[in-house]
Amino acid sequence: METKLFKHNEEAYRKVLEKLSEKGRAAVVHPTGTGKMFIAAQWLVDNPSESFLFMAPTYEIIDQFKNTLAAFGKTEDDFPFLRTAIYDQGKKEVLKNTHFDKIVLDEFHRCGAPVWGETVNSILENNKTAEILGLSATPVRVLDNQKDMADILFKDAVASTMTLEEAMAEEILPCPIYICSQFTCKDEIVKYRNKVNKLVQSAEKSQLLENLDKASKELKGLKTPAELIKEYAPKNGKFIIFCEDTDAMIARFDILEVWCEEAGLSKPKLFCVSAAQDEKDNQAAIANFEKDKSEGLKFLFSVNKLNEGVHINGVDGVMMFRHTFSPILYRQQLGRALTCVNDKQPLVFDFADNYQAGNQGVALYEEYKDLLTEKGKKLNSNFQLVDQFKNLRDLIESVDLSTQQTWHDWFKLAKEYYQREGDLLVPRKYVDKNGNRLGNWIGSQRTLNKIGALDDERKKLLDSIGMVYDSRLAKLKDKIKVLDMYIKENKCTINDVAGSVEYKGFKLGKWIESAKSRKEQSTIWKPLLEAFEERGIVWSKKRETSFYDDLKKLDEYIARTGKNINEISRTEVDKENNFNVGLWLRTKRVSYKKSTLEDYKVKCLEERNIAWDLKKYDFYNRLNLIDNECKEKGITINEIVYTYKIGDFPAGAWIADKKVLYKKGKLPDYQSKEFEKRQIRWDTNEVLFYETLDIVKRKCKEDHININDIGYNCCYEDVAIGKWLSKKNTLNTAGTLPNYQKKELKSAGYIFRSEEVSPR
Repeated sequence: METKLFKHNEEAYRKVLEKLSEKGRAAVVHPTGTGKMFIAAQWLVDNPSESFLFMAPTYEIIDQFKNTLAAFGKTEDDFPFLRTAIYDQGKKEVLKNTHFDKIVLDEFHRCGAPVWGETVNSILENNKTAEILGLSATPVRVLDNQKDMADILFKDAVASTMTLEEAMAEEILPCPIYICSQFTCKDEIVKYRNKVNKLVQSAEKSQLLENLDKASKELKGLKTPAELIKEYAPKNGKFIIFCEDTDAMIARFDILEVWCEEAGLSKPKLFCVSAAQDEKDNQAAIANFEKDKSEGLKFLFSVNKLNEGVHINGVDGVMMFRHTFSPILYRQQLGRALTCVNDKQPLVFDFADNYQAGNQGVALYEEYKDLLTEKGKKLNSNFQLVDQFKNLRDLIESVDLSTQQTWHDWFKLAKEYYQREGDLLVPRKYVDKNGNRLGNWIGSQRTLNKIGALDDERKKLLDSIGMVYDSRLAKLKDKIKVLDMYIKENKCTINDVAGSVEYKGFKLGKWIESAKSRKEQSTIWKPLLEAFEERGIVWSKKRETSFYDDLKKLDEYIARTGKNINEISRTEVDKENNFNVGLWLRTKRVSYKKSTLEDYKVKCLEERNIAWDLKKYDFYNRLNLIDNECKEKGITINEIVYTYKIGDFPAGAWIADKKVLYKKGKLPDYQSKEFEKRQIRWDTNEVLFYETLDIVKRKCKEDHININDIGYNCCYEDVAIGKWLSKKNTLNTAGTLPNYQKKELKSAGYIFRSEEVSPR
């Protein structure tokens, strides 16, 4: 087998042939620029008489594959049985009706997209005996629930893998000169100063302001983007510039012209390719950019193009302006500057403020250094990191972490909610156990999306966990689905659904009656109105009964059930009288609150001891239970620990929740005054103790271990439970561990070191 492959690809090709022989499939996962396409070309050259299909996501990659054949002294005409297609064309009849012996899936991670995945699966299904070769630099779809396409399509048939760091360490790819330049740091400092100024006066606030002052001074001494371009860019250099959209591209035209002028350079020549532009125009722009040998810098702007599989000749490097949290997109863009046949050391100007996305350039450099150490190689100067912003970055990050959670911290909470609840329809008022207002955050993401201000990468992340940008529409869709199922199953119409009907756990009848009421008040939501009218609803309500008739039904219901008027939930229905007793009481309370309930109605309901504010009623009821318990047991409210229950009422947990609300300034005044009358201690350490102990117990249950088997370095659910237990042990030895904590830990089976029995 005569080959023109580089050594690393020659070895990979040998492994590919072995896997194909064994499994019928093989995948090569090598970084961009290492020449994976030459492996596919070699496979074609070695099998010229077999029916061969080469598939890729774009026409540019297909053209590149055809050009690669020239390295083997071949052209497309030498292979009569070669067919090429982009993934979009997978359903074409000509492909459906053709049998292929060999199929190449270039950039196969793109097959994870729903439509493209369907077309590829269709072709593979029609060619079950074909050998399949997959090529990709980034098989894991980070923004698609970490879907690993190598595992899905090739399972144990991955023939060869290589990371970007390995390729640079083995000198397969050139190491870049990586220049960090956060040119918007000044704006960041102003933003965080405004945030810090809103904090209450404290030593921490003073320290944060001091850090920002240091950051401002640090910034003044740093080189500007213009100075960095003048120092590092070749006089006639060519650079690819990635932009998120056309508006951003136009804005950067002006920025770069200003920087070149400030650097004393001539006006740069600008070229652009875009997914929204005609392919002929894109090809012409690339061709003109490649052959331009004139004086001055040349910039090829790219909007949603060139991210993968395409290499431009004569490029000196890339300039990163596109802010991204995706490591795949980041490395694909970086890869445009890397190629195993280029004798230039590529330049990477990072103007994207990517330090907020995990300092990806710095991280790449550190991983490269660690790999050299692992391989026993000396650190060389091939990879040059020009990072004059480290101190500045640390200062800004210290302020950021102290003032708010990052977007990704919120995303992590949202993902946990999605995994737990099965959807992302978070109620607006939802607050998790740590006080995080996740409902508000989800709402703000919907607002950002509505005004077009939600970053594409963040939108993809949210989409990956089931984000619905209009939660009301999502809920309406589910309810209508249940309604249609009921109508079909019972062979009836929407007008036959009685008010008492419950179906699949949903109060269907009540929902329809509520809509009728809102229709009469002209407050019905338009999508709901249209959905019901499509199903032929008759809006006329039944004859309105008088207040005294309804009051009589209320009295009958109370007598029959033995319930207190304030124990009737808002969803209760008296099925015997077809009376929505809970809803009726709620409307009276709302009217009372608005001062629109007539006096005679107020008097009638107060004669029945109605509580107009159920939250207050519930609070005083529970507090009364606690008072009676304290009186009966001869204890104080401070002796009711987290696990204490009064019957079915978790009194300790209820008090703990109130303490947390008090600490956050969210406990109503009337409640805090009642607690202070009882001389409550507001310390929340007890709450944290029981929450952490619950985590320890879950760890023991999940791993089927004893609490004493938990090691010092054990961490579970992001809590260092091993260190926590060790600290409790130390406090016990010092005699400062609260008795209730010692008792609870012993009850859980924990053995304190000072109480261990030595073997005889």
